[in-house]
Amino acid sequence: LGEGWRLPTRTELLTLVDDTRHNPAIDTERFPDTKSGAYWTSTECAWASSSAWIVDFGYGYSDLSRRGSSSAPWR
Repeated sequence: LGEGWRLPTRTELLTLVDDTRHNPAIDTERFPDTKSGAYWTSTECAWASSSAWIVDFGYGYSDLSRRGSSSAPWR
């Protein structure tokens, strides 16, 4: 993706969640191409090194996902 690109942190992605919307839980005028699904963050799980945090824009929640799982979230 080029120089200077990075995954956002869990905190950064959660600031984009719009609690008044769902499926997707984000302002679709400002972010029109956001899919209703989970996105990886750069925030590692403190108690499970094989997992990282995701933010799901379908319903606006955050959860853990195991790295390399076959049900890996969006990008």
